[in-house]
Amino acid sequence: MNMLEKVHPYSFVSRDFYWVSEYLDGSLYPEYNYQTFEKNDFERINKGYLIRFGYIGCGYRFYYDTPTGIFNIAGNAFQFSYLVDNVEYNLSCADTFYNDVISYKSMFSDANFSSQMNVSNISEYHFGYKASFEENGVKFIFKVIMHVPLDSPAYFTFHLVSDTSLDGKLIVRKNRFRFADFEAPLEKNIGGALSWNIEI
Repeated sequence: MNMLEKVHPYSFVSRDFYWVSEYLDGSLYPEYNYQTFEKNDFERINKGYLIRFGYIGCGYRFYYDTPTGIFNIAGNAFQFSYLVDNVEYNLSCADTFYNDVISYKSMFSDANFSSQMNVSNISEYHFGYKASFEENGVKFIFKVIMHVPLDSPAYFTFHLVSDTSLDGKLIVRKNRFRFADFEAPLEKNIGGALSWNIEI
């Protein structure tokens, strides 16, 4: 059962979004305690039992599944692969567990030079994962982060390294259908990166 889909899709604290971890037993470990509103420690997420991780807020649930690395965005499933000629390397749904969680926030401060008070505001939320695995005889390091700015469309950034030079394409599938292709040649052990505005 997917417990994240049952969470009220609005923040209960004075932030637009908050992160939530879901464990194998269906329990939730949110950024803020639902009863006391006290902040929980990101470093205490139990990665061994983590099944889903994401952000809740503004009427949305953005998250990914750790067994597959597939992102769920507004009810749409996004997964990724790398295509070289007729050989397709799974970047999500590879033989690994996507539990190396990434989460951080971008902030800005409004400084009032006539007083001692500075007000900090969050401008963007970020979450995703990093994974290392072997697929069809090639070793990959893959990092994908979903960025949720408060004043512009959400987007992905992809970072990919392989132990083999490859002249291929990064493929994005939406609900299992091929949705977007990007030319993405890779040099051996040299990382490549690109960004893509998420199209729902």
